[in-house]
Amino acid sequence: MRIEANLFEVKEKNPLPGATYNAIVSAPKLEKSKDSGKDMLVFDFKVIDPVGADYFDNLRHWIVKQEGAGWATFTMKELCDACGLSYDPTGFDTDDFAGKMCKIVVEQTIYKDKMVNKIVHFLKS
Repeated sequence: MRIEANLFEVKEKNPLPGATYNAIVSAPKLEKSKDSGKDMLVFDFKVIDPVGADYFDNLRHWIVKQEGAGWATFTMKELCDACGLSYDPTGFDTDDFAGKMCKIVVEQTIYKDKMVNKIVHFLKS
């Protein structure tokens, strides 16, 4: 099927400027890392601060299961604390992330010769 669409006129979106943004997190999906084959949780964040149509407002962050530590990593603890999730020594339920609000600290970085965003910290809203 052929459709009519002049894609040459589509405006590119830019990475967000480095800053702290309010965001809503989704429940993560369990996937395998393409590079290492390790399990990883993939989170999607929707920036709810007004950022304008020129910028991406959906960001993705993944946490890879670590050998020896499993999911008990600094980043996972920081994200749970930022979202107000309760946990105990046996863990937590990933579905509890769905719809939670937190602040994400975003930086710009270069990946494969392209400027992209990277979430570097999670804070309480």
